[in-house]
Amino acid sequence: MDIVAMDAENQKAFEEQELQEQHEVNTSLKQTQGELSTYEAGMKSELKLNNVVANQLMEELDKLTRFTHRTGRMQKIRRLLKSKNSRNSMK
Repeated sequence: MDIVAMDAENQKAFEEQELQEQHEVNTSLKQTQGELSTYEAGMKSELKLNNVVANQLMEELDKLTRFTHRTGRMQKIRRLLKSKNSRNSMK
């Protein structure tokens, strides 16, 4: 009978140890999950900021492209006017 009681106590001690270890693992997992959530929020925030910057840069690029096209057209017009003026002065 004493052997049965000792086995029961050993089993109980083993299960309590297992339960404690499982509790520690769960606590660690919850902490890690919180850290990951914080990291994810930071990454989302950074992504939004990067999207804003990218959109601003695209707008600036569009403006520069339009300006370049306008400038190119103006230069063509000037060349045409110069050539027309030089033809007129030759007459």
